[in-house]
Amino acid sequence: MKIKVGVIFDQKTSVGGGFTQSFEVVKFLKNNSNEFFEPAFFTIFKENLGLFNDEDIDVKLISLNIFQKLFMKLSTVIQSNYFQKIFNKLFGMNSFEKILLKNNIDIVYFLSPSSWSLYLNKINYIITVWDICHRDHPEFPEVNNDKIFEEREKLFSRSLPKANTIIVDSLYTKINLIKFYNLNESNIEIIEFKNRFNTKIINLNKDHLINKYKIKNKFLFYPAQFWPHKNHIYILEGVNILKKKFNITLDIIFTGKDKGNLKNLKDFTKNNNLFENVYFLNFVNDEELALFYMNSLALVMPSYFGPSNIPPLEAFFYKTPVIYTNFDNLSDKFIDCVYSINLDDPSDLAKAIYTIIHDDKLRQKKITNGLNYLKNREANEVNDIKVYNKIFKKFGIKLKTWKGN
Repeated sequence: MKIKVGVIFDQKTSVGGGFTQSFEVVKFLKNNSNEFFEPAFFTIFKENLGLFNDEDIDVKLISLNIFQKLFMKLSTVIQSNYFQKIFNKLFGMNSFEKILLKNNIDIVYFLSPSSWSLYLNKINYIITVWDICHRDHPEFPEVNNDKIFEEREKLFSRSLPKANTIIVDSLYTKINLIKFYNLNESNIEIIEFKNRFNTKIINLNKDHLINKYKIKNKFLFYPAQFWPHKNHIYILEGVNILKKKFNITLDIIFTGKDKGNLKNLKDFTKNNNLFENVYFLNFVNDEELALFYMNSLALVMPSYFGPSNIPPLEAFFYKTPVIYTNFDNLSDKFIDCVYSINLDDPSDLAKAIYTIIHDDKLRQKKITNGLNYLKNREANEVNDIKVYNKIFKKFGIKLKTWKGN
């Protein structure tokens, strides 16, 4: 039985890595539709329509007014089957689910840990969980303040047990979901993050970056939103140590949107005489992003949240050395591709940078290992299709019991 899958793309570009990852899954599903499933794409943001159009992908916009959204939220408060039936008789089905049923959707696939999953009362769903770092590091403002931790726990505790399938990208996340939320292991499937690389011809060169941004020295690169957990300050501390201990001066390129921590970082650079060497940029286009990767001394990513992140994969593609957090659960193959750093000790970063500069043999080995790591991931995409087929075939067998052929 061929399943019609309603794929919900509910990300804005400001989400950063989550946006990139979600859209790569869209393209993957579009290119791999088969006898087991047929994807139908929906987005809740009008600004995303151009993106789908550029990739020649049909998409429907789910546009709801404030009253329809309020009605949906109110419906999630009801926990009783009895009162839910009364609510439905009085007000009918919510507009989101009506649209999906009108399009003959058999199952919904949320490409993010979406709260919209709570609005489904009739249609089954698959949901994606990127990480559970709010559990690993509850101290950070972005998961601690304004009841964000409680909201995420509420979503996971209500949405995950009801999901037909939960998609994660690592065994680490799968194990912790089972532990924290008492979930059925067989309902959680592992599909790695999709790679996104700019394979178009780049017409610009390093001089473009130097002239446009007035870069003075060799530079380190870190594309990440300015959240506290991204740990930009560790890079500033490490470069400060590098300058004092090894007399090496480097520039630092930060690209991303301010999430409330930019002022703190700028104050730190001024107080430590680093301001002239640090470039705080907003989002850059894909061509400039590729140029920054290709011409940087290294990608430095000392994030507390992980273990999976997209920038190291991009750096592997552009043959750029990677300095990365020494997460406990990294695979040996991945560790062989990067320079691991201890986030408790910024001098670790200074040592890694010094090694990259002075040990060309090791640097080349890490780069080669990174390219091989990507090749192995590409080979695994065949297995990803098998996982999707298994999910939809299994659901189709059950679906026949109440829907027929």
